[in-house]
Amino acid sequence: MEREVAEVRARGVEFDHHDPPGARSDVDIVIAGGAKAAWFKDTEGGMLAIVESC
Repeated sequence: MEREVAEVRARGVEFDHHDPPGARSDVDIVIAGGAKAAWFKDTEGGMLAIVESC
């Protein structure tokens, strides 16, 4: 997951930061409920996510 986020970030994508209750945040990646997630917007403003089950 960290590699994929770094690759997307290297292409100029900025990630949104979310702090859900009970979650841990590692820069752009949030870890909660047995999953890792990172959110970003597409060119039209739609929200997308990279998600990995832990």
